[in-house]
Amino acid sequence: MRWRVIPVRSDRPRVYRRRRPWRALVITLICLVLAAVIAYVALFFGLKKHIVYTDDGLYLDVPWIAEEMEELRKAKSAA
Repeated sequence: MRWRVIPVRSDRPRVYRRRRPWRALVITLICLVLAAVIAYVALFFGLKKHIVYTDDGLYLDVPWIAEEMEELRKAKSAA
């Protein structure tokens, strides 16, 4: 039995290259969109009790922001 010599094709690269580079990009984009949706839902349900509906629309009434605004107003009036 004789060994057959298989010729190496010179037009192919000898270094492995990923066949689908777009796949990593798509997976990254899907992960970013999923993280943004999860963050949005978490913020919505976390701040739900601070949303105030009025005739003019809705706004966010967060107590710690109101306290900071009062401190700034007092600091401005004292200066």
